[in-house]
Amino acid sequence: MSKFHINRYDKKSRELIQSALQTGAPVLDVGRGRQFGENQFEGYQITPPENIKYLTLDVRDEPEPNFVADLSQLPVGDSQVSVVFIESVLEHVAPVSKLTDCMNEIHRILIDNSGIVVGWVPFCYHFHGGNFPDGNRFTYDGIERLLGKFSDMWIQP
Repeated sequence: MSKFHINRYDKKSRELIQSALQTGAPVLDVGRGRQFGENQFEGYQITPPENIKYLTLDVRDEPEPNFVADLSQLPVGDSQVSVVFIESVLEHVAPVSKLTDCMNEIHRILIDNSGIVVGWVPFCYHFHGGNFPDGNRFTYDGIERLLGKFSDMWIQP
């Protein structure tokens, strides 16, 4: 099964990325907006193989990504990508119920047993669980969408 790794700064992350790159399969960078073209590997202190294919995807057509698509319907074949970078993207997926579809698509395009997802999300808090599941965090925008059918809203931070 492919991996989802969170910490960009530790040695294990670098080793996992470097190992995945050895397959020679393309890398997919999702949702970087105006930062497309920035050397993603430099921040991880990684030197990618010389012939690595670097693909970009966004929901907008600027600044000219390789693919303009929704994350829940990736235009990439099964088991075709070595590394997916998805940094500060998942919090923009709406509705929240679509997150599972997005993650299933990312998993689908990764090379079996060696593909890796490298990403992070903001607003990551400690687990408070107890006897109840703890799987969501909300922002003003998220609560506004959640309450969208109500005629009167008053939301305070």
